[in-house]
Amino acid sequence: MDQKTNNILSKFITNYQSLNGEILDEVNLFMWLWPVFEWNYLNKKAELASLKKFSERPEILEIFGKNSCATISFEYFKNRYSTGKDAQTRLEALLGTQQAKKTIANTKSTIETGLSATDPNQKVLGLLWITFRLRNNLFHGGKSDAGFEDQLDNFKHANNLLSLWLSI
Repeated sequence: MDQKTNNILSKFITNYQSLNGEILDEVNLFMWLWPVFEWNYLNKKAELASLKKFSERPEILEIFGKNSCATISFEYFKNRYSTGKDAQTRLEALLGTQQAKKTIANTKSTIETGLSATDPNQKVLGLLWITFRLRNNLFHGGKSDAGFEDQLDNFKHANNLLSLWLSI
């Protein structure tokens, strides 16, 4: 980015000047992939009904059957938000403010169910909610408030999943 843009962003994003190119590249890719996915696969609006409908597509079964990349990303998010060190703290941070938790019905339980599921459709629904929350936190300020220091793998895996879903 040019210096003018960098100066503007550094005013509003915690530690922006110290972010490396890799995290900026992954965030930039996410900012392109998510709207394309939402427009083409979620009826132009990400909400419970459209996320659930996408997770129930028959092609979803093939994602985990044929593609180890999906399994690797699933295991990463499972460790980060369910079974790993500080998983509950990380999940609470992903869910955002109390207001956001109240407005999204059953988000936490959907994510937890998805991350403990063996059914591919439930796994995908949980992963969709994680990706949607990353999107909300990024586009509505939560990520810039918390900082991006440990977000590189989140965006790498979210981008991997979005790319897989867009290939369906």
